[in-house]
Amino acid sequence: DSLEQQTYRDFHTLVVDNGSADDVRKILAEYPTVSTIFNNNNLGFCRANNQGLSLALENNSQTRPDFILFLNQDIILEPNALHELMSGASRHPEAGVFGPKILRFHFDRETDDGGHPVATNVIDTSGIYPTRSYQFVSRGEGERDERQFHEGEVWGFSGTCVMIRSKTWELVKVKTREYLDDDLFMYKDDADLAFRLHRLGVHAWYIPTATLY
Repeated sequence: DSLEQQTYRDFHTLVVDNGSADDVRKILAEYPTVSTIFNNNNLGFCRANNQGLSLALENNSQTRPDFILFLNQDIILEPNALHELMSGASRHPEAGVFGPKILRFHFDRETDDGGHPVATNVIDTSGIYPTRSYQFVSRGEGERDERQFHEGEVWGFSGTCVMIRSKTWELVKVKTREYLDDDLFMYKDDADLAFRLHRLGVHAWYIPTATLY
């Protein structure tokens, strides 16, 4: 629902479902403008997202989007989040990758009067980077958000939410219809993607005014 509340409206939503056993088909039927791909089995994060990328990027140039935004299904966006990401992309045409500030929610400890989870000002991630031993760390994870991380270049972003120019996807493409590495079922796929983009010299910019939970 937070996508429906975005102030920026020039986007199309594509949901790739990986063999869910819940009521996802019934829920998505309530959103007729959303395109869907339903897999009978769990193909893994990379294969499923490659399906969505192929559908979006391998159309003719008239319908091809300028940007692709990856968004996990459990993310909540502030109403101006997409507007801020797009504004950031306009300010930094030299960059190919953009990411938001992601804060944590109290899902199990606190609720408001309506019983809904309460947002915190604790950072979940504001970008990722490798240590010398190539362990990948989320910048600011667990820290209180005091606006200590300003708009600027970072090493990479979590796959939870990342926006990448379509032309940048062509640079990192492994082979036909494979942009993410299909051999990675789940986890560290974002680190692999960031590493490949970094080696290609693609700049990644952190946009802290785009806030998600």
